[in-house]
Amino acid sequence: MINISKLNLIGWQPFFQQQLTMEEWSDTTLVRVIEQHRNQIVVDNTEQLLTLPITVTTSEYVVGDWLLLDEAHN
Repeated sequence: MINISKLNLIGWQPFFQQQLTMEEWSDTTLVRVIEQHRNQIVVDNTEQLLTLPITVTTSEYVVGDWLLLDEAHN
C-alpha cells in the first residue's frame, strides 16, 4: 500500500495522482529521482534508495522526476 504522507515528504502532490490510472496506482511503485550520474540514477521510494542503470534504451531523467517502476525494476 502506498503511504501518501511519506510521498508528500519527497514532494508528491495531489496533481500527480490525478494523472495516474487506477492500474498504474496499484501495479507500480512510485519513485523520485534524487541523483543522476553518467551510468546510473538513484531513486527514492520512501522505504529505500534504489540504483537503476542508464542504458542506451533508457529515457532521459533528471533529479526531481517521478517514475513508475513495474515488478521488473522493484
